[in-house]
Amino acid sequence: MPSGSNTTNPKGINYYKNLINELKKYNITPMVTLYHNDLPEQLQRYGGWLNGDIVDLFAEYARICFREFGDDVKYWITLNEPWGTASLGYGLAIGAPGVWGPGTNTYIVGHNMIKAHAAAYHVYTNEFKSVQQGEVGITLNVNWFEPLNINSQSDLDAQDRGLQFLFGWFAHPIFVNGDYPDIMKALVYNKTEELTPGSPSRLPTFTPPEIRINKGTADFLGLNFYASTKITSRVNHCNPPTYDCDSDTFKEGDTSWNGQSSPSGLRKMLNWIKRQYNDPTVYITENGAQDKTGTLVDTERINYLKHYINEALKAIKLDNCNLKGYLCWSLIDNFEWISGFSVKFGLHQVNFTDPNRTRTPKASSKFYANIIKDNGFLMK
Repeated sequence: MPSGSNTTNPKGINYYKNLINELKKYNITPMVTLYHNDLPEQLQRYGGWLNGDIVDLFAEYARICFREFGDDVKYWITLNEPWGTASLGYGLAIGAPGVWGPGTNTYIVGHNMIKAHAAAYHVYTNEFKSVQQGEVGITLNVNWFEPLNINSQSDLDAQDRGLQFLFGWFAHPIFVNGDYPDIMKALVYNKTEELTPGSPSRLPTFTPPEIRINKGTADFLGLNFYASTKITSRVNHCNPPTYDCDSDTFKEGDTSWNGQSSPSGLRKMLNWIKRQYNDPTVYITENGAQDKTGTLVDTERINYLKHYINEALKAIKLDNCNLKGYLCWSLIDNFEWISGFSVKFGLHQVNFTDPNRTRTPKASSKFYANIIKDNGFLMK
């Protein structure tokens, strides 16, 4: 939908029909994401996700996709990483569309994305599900936050705040009660009052009908997980206070937001989700390792995949987590947003200087193919 509404591009529809047919031809089950930072430019001119009209526009777009592809697609993801769009794209301006507004735009965008997700879900359940028998979910990204001091209540509280502001922001309205986590509502209100006394909270409010519409709008949870980070709490670390420190959390030392490889964090995250959200069906929709060289002998990626998949297996076998699938990121080296082509996530190397974009299997592709073929790890 080049204009974002009203008209469709038949060539675009045919492209995806051909792609889906090719996947099915090779016994690959399509799992389709409706939105992954690919908003039509025309909609961005009207504010993009800041404009409340996008809720109905997204529902109409979803309806077209369900109608055109739903006979062959049984797994639908409405939004990929709404936290990234809201916080990075419309907050810190380091992701698409590059709009600045931390702590203000971020919450408006997140609010509209939750409502758009819920609207698309209801379109499917009301108009298509009885015939097509598919499922609709959402994909959320998260890092596991490990308390710096497991015996410190303040660090445990910081862990909870971090997880609620990163993950619960979207998961709580969808999987719990249709509304934001209480800690999020309280802290954003308090920070708003501190910054601009007497002003309404910068976190928008769902109406009672919207709360009912939001609640229970996912047949599964898609989880994008890569790393973990240590977390602690420091009093008054935002001084002067700013819009982007509502959660009052602090990542210890020089640990980056992307965190560090810590496979056990995946198992802990899956168990936290099980406890928080009544054991929903989970698909790991992204997990993988990057490097700068794209080497074909990617031993580090193999080790990463081996240990993370093993932790996922433990969560299933030992903890009875309701994890139903795992998707590696990514099949091929790809365009990685603000990093461009400088980082490589692929199981296959892509030669971007070759007009044919030649693909060459890396060692990790063979390792991963064996896990798929054997449905796990074989005893040697």
